[in-house]
Amino acid sequence: MKITVEELKIMAEMTAEEKAKARLAKFQEAKKKAEEEKASKGGFPKEDIPQFECCVLKKDKPKIIRLVGNSPLMREVPTDPIIVKRAFVKTDDDKWATIILSDDRDHPVNKLWRTIIGKYKWNKETNTKEYENKGKPSFERFIRNGKKIEDCDAKEKGMTPDTFYLFNCIDKTDNWCKENKHTKLLCWDSSTKEVDGETREYPTYGIKPSLYNNIFDEQCTALNRMYDQFDVVVKRLSKKLGDSWIQVFSPEEKSKISLLGLDPNKVSMEYLTDEEDSWEKYVLEDVPFMSRPTSVSYVLKVLPKLIKSCDLDFGTNLYEEFVEGAEKEKAEFAKRNAEKANSESKSEDTSTEVESEDEE
Repeated sequence: MKITVEELKIMAEMTAEEKAKARLAKFQEAKKKAEEEKASKGGFPKEDIPQFECCVLKKDKPKIIRLVGNSPLMREVPTDPIIVKRAFVKTDDDKWATIILSDDRDHPVNKLWRTIIGKYKWNKETNTKEYENKGKPSFERFIRNGKKIEDCDAKEKGMTPDTFYLFNCIDKTDNWCKENKHTKLLCWDSSTKEVDGETREYPTYGIKPSLYNNIFDEQCTALNRMYDQFDVVVKRLSKKLGDSWIQVFSPEEKSKISLLGLDPNKVSMEYLTDEEDSWEKYVLEDVPFMSRPTSVSYVLKVLPKLIKSCDLDFGTNLYEEFVEGAEKEKAEFAKRNAEKANSESKSEDTSTEVESEDEE
């Protein structure tokens, strides 16, 4: 942090208190700039996933839950359930990254995925897809997604995204929601990892379409109610039962619920009370690495070799599109920062004026 000659002259005329304040202001300015540069490294801001209290559907551990919010197909507020397409991919540097695909068909990431996957035919005998692009380097990397060739089978889906439904829910298996006046985020599963000697849990945010369809198509139809008007008991299975890996029970199936070791009286057909309906809910839309479409900049940073390989295999110019998209995002990010700084500056000026008037 260098001090100019002009600044030295000004500081020489300051009192000790004024000098101390000036040094502090300069340090804070330098720190803020360093943090901004660190956050925008690679042309995009560093983003952290918000902290959620999760209701995790672990295998063989039944849960009593109440889904909350409007239909994901008729969303009205940011806390309503939302459908996302999410892929977990092996990056160029052999790390793992979550990629959220946009609803925009012409988004560069969608075009990359669509180009690599290409056309395929369904083989009824083997119950698998036969891809026309099989053998192309970019396709082979896509379909293996970090696995060795000998570890892959004909049903491999690689980087193809999975669909998840993100839901707020009231977990009645414990009292957390009631005590905190807040919903939980419903999660399909979770995994653990050792980080700096500490075991951390990483939830799989959202539920699979199979569970949503079971509740919406079967339970709601049978009870003639929307899913936020009754509780359900959900149990994921470690062993397949018939053709299903999940069990879902309505409040009317008391004997089956008792066999799971749960109190059937906790499973309600009553509408949410005014208090329960007023509990705080998580915002589900536009959440980094969970529901917000992954930036072009980020994908360009972690998968440049795959993009270039795709261009070589199929004669596309997607790498150029990614670079242009990244520059556009960088400009938009700079514009938002400038507008935010301008807004904060005006707010500080207004605050100073009010303080001056109060002093008078």
